[in-house]
Amino acid sequence: MKNLRFLIALVGLPASGKSTLANAVKKKMVEKFKINEDHISIIDPDLIRSIIIENGVEFDYTVEPFIRKENLENIRKELEQKKIVISDDLNYYRSMRHDLKLITDSLDIPFFIVYLSTPLKICLKWNKKRGSPIPDEVIYKIKEKIDKFDRYNWDFPIYSVDLSVSKNLDEVSSEILNIIEINLNLLEGSFKRLKLEKVGENLENKKTELDVLTRKMVSEILKEQRIQFNGKEISNFRKQFINKNVNSDLSVSELINKFKTLLRNRKIDKIK
Repeated sequence: MKNLRFLIALVGLPASGKSTLANAVKKKMVEKFKINEDHISIIDPDLIRSIIIENGVEFDYTVEPFIRKENLENIRKELEQKKIVISDDLNYYRSMRHDLKLITDSLDIPFFIVYLSTPLKICLKWNKKRGSPIPDEVIYKIKEKIDKFDRYNWDFPIYSVDLSVSKNLDEVSSEILNIIEINLNLLEGSFKRLKLEKVGENLENKKTELDVLTRKMVSEILKEQRIQFNGKEISNFRKQFINKNVNSDLSVSELINKFKTLLRNRKIDKIK
């Protein structure tokens, strides 16, 4: 598949396995799509936190708005560089997911959601194992506030996984990418159909405009009393001209000038 570019938004509680899955999907993507790993960016807001917060990735509500803004800007920049991006963030609010969709919509690229449904108790356990960078009470609050995927057609996961049960990351990654590939093929087919429909629509509009303008030109010439010719023959000539030239690269104005020249020459022949 050529010119691959899309956004995968991971959704899940802290310590649900998002980073683990993001790296596994990236590795499998390189293998499946035969692309360089530099073509894939994993955007993790924890990296921003590690820069601006003294205690590394420890959660601090006061800086989250800034981190959120920087995170979105980084995602946009990477997508504008024609890359595939994986948003390794909580994305638990629908508004957060909508912000990502607005970016993809503005760039006219596909947007996919993958939901990590790892249970709360497992997330708390895994969070503790990695040194509890996020307080348990914060994880509890996020669990209570996470928005369900039940309001908008665009806001639904193409894949859901509990990594405490599905431990074969290679298999999970393959399934995710297979679904994405199917969707990309469907989108590409739809784009081609729309393009063909647009071409057909433009062609029909061009033909209609030519028909109106050439009719007007013939009508004006018929009013010139000094010119005499067979009206039926000229009418057929006009129709043949449109059918023969409507598919050309010439603009309507250029075709009208061409028709005018041919028509004048034809009239002179008739007078002779």
